[in-house]
Amino acid sequence: MNDALHAALARRIMALAKRHGWSMNRLSAESGVSKAQVSRIVNLTSSPTLGVIARIATALGTVPSALTKT
Repeated sequence: MNDALHAALARRIMALAKRHGWSMNRLSAESGVSKAQVSRIVNLTSSPTLGVIARIATALGTVPSALTKT
């Protein structure tokens, strides 16, 4: 994943989580993705797999492609 796409993904995840009123702990619980992995994704230290992106998107009530829109 290139840097710009990863940054857009992280921003969108954070924005949608905030819209839901969720902490990263809550996003982790709702998506089934570990808190550590969510943290690494939003802090740009780890690129998620498509499966992880799909789980996060589903938890946030959206589709994976929506997470990469700028």
